[in-house]
Amino acid sequence: MSRTLNRAIGRHLLACCIGLCFAVSSAYGLAGDAQAFRELLEMSLKEKKGLTFYVNGQTIAGAVTRFVLVRPPAAPPPPSPADRTTVIAFIRDDHPGALLELLTEFAVRGVNLTRIESRPTGVGLGRYYFSIDAEGHIASARVAETLAALRRECADVRFLGSYPRADGVAATERSGTADVDFADAHAWVEALRRGHG
Repeated sequence: MSRTLNRAIGRHLLACCIGLCFAVSSAYGLAGDAQAFRELLEMSLKEKKGLTFYVNGQTIAGAVTRFVLVRPPAAPPPPSPADRTTVIAFIRDDHPGALLELLTEFAVRGVNLTRIESRPTGVGLGRYYFSIDAEGHIASARVAETLAALRRECADVRFLGSYPRADGVAATERSGTADVDFADAHAWVEALRRGHG
């Protein structure tokens, strides 16, 4: 990936994270902390990133805001009963069905998407990346196998993390997509390789 694209993605994610952090701080009654956080970030952004910090002071009843912790790569937290995984997938080349191929990897493993957004990479016409939120944790076989398939098919995949869902809603597993089902299928293939059927 180009340095320009990496910077663009970084600025986009940073701006989203800052807004979310401020909104969450305010929503949980940490107004003093939120204001100090806002001032510190605004000063830092102006000095280091050349970004402008915008705050929408409106409160919308029933609105749900995600909090995102941005840090250097590290192992994700252990799985919880209700997790979400976020990745950015870069399509290898523009062709009919490219997005369908990407979505199929999630569908055949029973991984539900909760958000998908496309952005042009700026590298050339028809070159896109997709920011994707999916139900589940990388520790589960279905999510791990989905990510492995994306890695094979995409030009690049950026794993942004697996984390507990803010709403606490657990993913529903379709029949045949539980970890035990994946383990059983792998054991069957291994038995076939050893000549046992």
